[in-house]
Amino acid sequence: MKKSCPGLRLGVIVALSLVWMSWAGCGPRVVGYPESVIDTTEHHVYNGFMFIKMERVDDAQREFERALSLTPKSPAANRGMGIVYGTKKDFRSAFHYTDWAVKYAETKHEKAMAYAAMMSLHTLQRGEGWMGKVEEAYRQAITASNELPDPYFQLGIAYKQAYRLGESKLAFEKVTEMSRSLVFEAQEQLKAIQKLEKAMPGSVIGKGIALLDRITRADTAALLIGETRIIEILRAVEARRTGRPSPSEDKAASLPPDVVNHPMKDAISGVVEMNIQGLKTFNDGTFRPDDYLRRADLAMVVADVVTRGDGASLGQKTQGAASPFRDVRADAPYFHAVIVASVRARLMEGEGGIFNPMGTLSGVDALLILRSAEERAKSPSQRSEDRAPATVGSGARG
Repeated sequence: MKKSCPGLRLGVIVALSLVWMSWAGCGPRVVGYPESVIDTTEHHVYNGFMFIKMERVDDAQREFERALSLTPKSPAANRGMGIVYGTKKDFRSAFHYTDWAVKYAETKHEKAMAYAAMMSLHTLQRGEGWMGKVEEAYRQAITASNELPDPYFQLGIAYKQAYRLGESKLAFEKVTEMSRSLVFEAQEQLKAIQKLEKAMPGSVIGKGIALLDRITRADTAALLIGETRIIEILRAVEARRTGRPSPSEDKAASLPPDVVNHPMKDAISGVVEMNIQGLKTFNDGTFRPDDYLRRADLAMVVADVVTRGDGASLGQKTQGAASPFRDVRADAPYFHAVIVASVRARLMEGEGGIFNPMGTLSGVDALLILRSAEERAKSPSQRSEDRAPATVGSGARG
């Protein structure tokens, strides 16, 4: 489960593809028509945006290039090339093509969409003064046409990335009020904002990870270290069990070879040293930090944390249990963990009898689940300490 677009990890590309699909203004692909009908600007633009949605960027570029060879001044094709180059982090080329999209726009609709494209690219790039540039492009977009939901939707995405959640909600609510395209997507964004408000990560890294649509094993390690006390709790459990301080407190575990130069190596080291199920090293000694975390993996993390915290073994927790999920068989290696995380601890849910063990998780969903697992793993005395009122001069939780 390697990333298909390395480095693009803030979920902006998904939002871009949704908006840009509505900009294409093309019909579905028609199979069986003569080449003269299929080989049209509109057809290639439509295909290009479909490939963008599937993260097949090179295929999208080929389609947009063909569209431009047929109609060099096509605003939609130029916008498509802009997103291709934005995805590839070549922002000089991205803005070059989007500038052409603005120049070639003949209708108010096309001009508004071109400026919304500018908003998208500034949000993706997040360069110096990016939010001000987004807002300026937004003003240009609604000056051209204030009847389209796309600029409001993209403004909501930008405010969300900046953690200006109240303003983000207002923008997405405007999209839903317009009752045109992107209503479902705006509603999903509003749900995500509610989760962000509930999680409210405290660290800079945690805030970035919470915005991701899919998180990696390295991201999960960073959440465990930076946004919870789970490692601290497990160390205390180990100290009580052995009667001596955890050796990890004075000697870090050896780093897996594929983590030595990773930007999150410190967080990964802290997780590896505690040998947490679901985030252990593999048989070849690697950690695979950039693999996406699966729901089954997080269930194993949750089950390990909860059972270590309350002293119950996984077998005791799942003795005689039957799977409530059609896609989790009793002989699956993660069966017991799923039962603990879902049925016993009630920290993870399925839907319609499906757990989706191989599915990925968003950053905010993973953070909320880990926070709940932390609470379940705490000893009664730790829970009492956390509920006690702060005294004068006491520090805030880090």
